[in-house]
Amino acid sequence: MTAPPNSIVSFAGIAALLVMAPGVDFALVLRASLTSRRRGIFSSLGVASGLVLHTGLAVAGVSALLMTSTAQFWLYLVSGVFLVYLGARGLFGLSVELRREPSSTPASGESDAASDRSAYQRGFLVNALNPKAPVLFLSIMPQFVPERGDNLMYTTLLGSIVVICALLWFPLVAITSHRLSRWLSRPPVSLLVNTVTAGVILTLGIRQLLELL
Repeated sequence: MTAPPNSIVSFAGIAALLVMAPGVDFALVLRASLTSRRRGIFSSLGVASGLVLHTGLAVAGVSALLMTSTAQFWLYLVSGVFLVYLGARGLFGLSVELRREPSSTPASGESDAASDRSAYQRGFLVNALNPKAPVLFLSIMPQFVPERGDNLMYTTLLGSIVVICALLWFPLVAITSHRLSRWLSRPPVSLLVNTVTAGVILTLGIRQLLELL
């Protein structure tokens, strides 16, 4: 059975809006892109890989287990702690930069390969641990599966659309941010952007932890 074109187009539009909505994924890719374009793209691929995981879980029928109260508690806890760690680490790094003497030599960081790998891992973990991601696959996607349609096929198709939207949007964010990096890397602007993005990530982590209370 072929997929209803109107249903697929409608879902693609909703998926694009959800992927493009500002959030921790966007902040993470933006911060990575200000350092290097490669790092931003690797972060984007990590985010998309997290969505691939959620698609696989939905196809396997495991996503429903992630909606149980126990699973949601641990997802919120682990994800919240991880976001707090990323945000706090970002703000701490900025404080170190501010205290460093202008004439001092910047501290040597990770190698390019290690930095790219770290950017990918952060993007993957932030998305994979997102406790709200299963809602997309369990609350929204089923509405676009025909009553007599092949549930496995449609879940795979709709999940693939979400992944494609992420693969189109987040690398675009990375490339655009890097092209603007000449302006964004000016000390006052760079400080503001990095402070805001790190603060957003930290705030979202704290909010997730507070929801457990």
